[in-house]
Amino acid sequence: MVRKNAKPAPGPRGVRGLWTLPNDVLAGMPFETIFFFRSHKLERIEQRRLVPLGQCNQQFDYLTSALETRLGVAVRSSETGADGPSNRSAAWSLEAFRTAAFQILSGGACTLMLVQEPLDSRDASSL
Repeated sequence: MVRKNAKPAPGPRGVRGLWTLPNDVLAGMPFETIFFFRSHKLERIEQRRLVPLGQCNQQFDYLTSALETRLGVAVRSSETGADGPSNRSAAWSLEAFRTAAFQILSGGACTLMLVQEPLDSRDASSL
């Protein structure tokens, strides 16, 4: 069940995470989902999951494979550290929104994150 956050979670570019859905299942894995708003308009949805470091690569591969089945082939990138691949991402742009999956390694921990944002539909004449 979606619940209102007691204190808004800060997000990028001034958005505020006002609502949370704990244990939302995506590709068979539980994620915490936060809904970010600006001026009463939904601007961003983040889904996060902490993963044991030894399972990080496998779970990211499984998540992105499941998303590619639904969204098509992703544009991928990765950073290579001294011990091999570390942070990775996969992104899809559809007509009205962008979806991006991230594998974030930091301080011996791994976070999988899925972000969905509407695409800015303004044309160049309005800039």
